[in-house]
Amino acid sequence: MEVMSARLAITLACAVAGVALAAMLGRASRAGPSIAFFEPDEAALRDAGEEAGRGALGPVRAFEDSTLKRFAVPPELARKIFPLDHPFNRYDPKTYFAHRPGLDARCEFAEHPDGAWRMRTNSLGMRRDEEVSTVKPDLRVLVAGDSHADGLCNNAEGFPARLEAELERRHPGRTIEILNASRGGYGPYNYLGVLEKFIDLEPDVFLVWFTSSNDLTGVLMLTRMFRGDKAPQEPPDVRDRDARARSAGGAFSAGYHALSYFARFPGQLDYALGACRDVLAEVGRLCEHHGVRPLVLYLPPPICLPWEVEARDAAEVRDLLALDAEDLALAGAIKARFLAACAELELSVLDLEPLFAEGADAFFYRSDLHLNPRGHARVAEALVPLLDGAAELATAR
Repeated sequence: MEVMSARLAITLACAVAGVALAAMLGRASRAGPSIAFFEPDEAALRDAGEEAGRGALGPVRAFEDSTLKRFAVPPELARKIFPLDHPFNRYDPKTYFAHRPGLDARCEFAEHPDGAWRMRTNSLGMRRDEEVSTVKPDLRVLVAGDSHADGLCNNAEGFPARLEAELERRHPGRTIEILNASRGGYGPYNYLGVLEKFIDLEPDVFLVWFTSSNDLTGVLMLTRMFRGDKAPQEPPDVRDRDARARSAGGAFSAGYHALSYFARFPGQLDYALGACRDVLAEVGRLCEHHGVRPLVLYLPPPICLPWEVEARDAAEVRDLLALDAEDLALAGAIKARFLAACAELELSVLDLEPLFAEGADAFFYRSDLHLNPRGHARVAEALVPLLDGAAELATAR
């Protein structure tokens, strides 16, 4: 385990595609927890950037002198660029979309040990069975992440609940809350929005889950919109090839698409890493202002982790995208540059890659390469020693 100081023009929604609203409120769903792909309206993105340039959309700044370019995304625009028609989602002015509160839906999934899991949220839309305490606990940790952190598993099987239970066991008599405000499809701007949305809960620690395979491509869409920049144009045959690769299996979104894209457009990698750095700088500044300790969790592309038996459909997706050894090696360079940026910002990082060194197939679902319950348990185990001290200090205040 290494501790250091220091989402795709297509957004992903970790949820059940095609589930009816009635089903999500309690009846069993026949649909499995597959990734639902949502293609944003490119014309809406372009028009929004132009409107912002004319001053028609108000800027959003965490501080008066913030240099991070953002503007308010009203509901009518958000519906065109985020998966708000999904029955698990609702509009949110800070994070653009979020879990609906009070969800309780059975999600059938053959790879889950029980053949299914439940999507449950509390009244704040957090992946948590319990409500947030009205009294400040001894330690409160806020978690923001994508579909890996959101979890294709029951709340009790996710790393936030496991972490909370273990810290409570180790610190009897102390009150601890690990609040999971993650959502499938989130990326860096959403993570910042989570912090801004829940800062009044006075978290002691802010855990930011960063998945390079999605966050580096996903940050491009909003950064271009906020800055009024244009995306490189790809020929129709490349777009058709990518569509076939996406349909072939989960390996496309679990790393291969990002590596293929940045191999074709290395300048876009610089652009994406710079955007991530800018957002994380704002996160760090906001945390410092409110006395919150930030901790970044870094997950490299799951498809690039050490699988003992190659992940399902990986070879087909790799062949469709014509990825070679040099393209695959890009994952290591991306990681090094990201960690260097975090070090420059003085953000602590937990590198999750060493946690799965003995074989990723023990910790990830083979069909879509999301963390399985064993993977969540492994992450919680690694986080315990990093938060033990926080529990001690929070109680001593």
